[in-house]
Amino acid sequence: GDLKSDVALSDPPTDSISALSFSPAPNGPDYLAVASWDNKVRIYEIAQNGQSQGRHAYEHTQPVFSCDFSKDGTKIASAGADKNIKVCDLGSQQDIVIGTHEQPARTCRFFESGGAPMIVSGSWDKTVKYWDLRQ
Repeated sequence: GDLKSDVALSDPPTDSISALSFSPAPNGPDYLAVASWDNKVRIYEIAQNGQSQGRHAYEHTQPVFSCDFSKDGTKIASAGADKNIKVCDLGSQQDIVIGTHEQPARTCRFFESGGAPMIVSGSWDKTVKYWDLRQ
């Protein structure tokens, strides 16, 4: 296809991209989270014309395989080869490890159970784990 209208990310990852997640929040700016093999999750604000501006980044100690925005668009969860599940609060720009697997963590997703915010993660250790964000 025609590449003339393609738009590249500003300050892109230095290694392969493993996952993408758009913020689902209907009001406010459009954000894109990008997980990559350079151990980082980068958050970009995407303008109407497709141009991007880096807003925040946080790191795992090994490649990041998965990322997912919370339903309200205020948090990002990520899973990585370092076995960790992390959550980053975009308001405070603080990230914390909320759980750990015995092998690399392959995927994670936000969901709610009885109104409680949760994360589910899957790992190469053949387990699916649930993490209650109220704790």
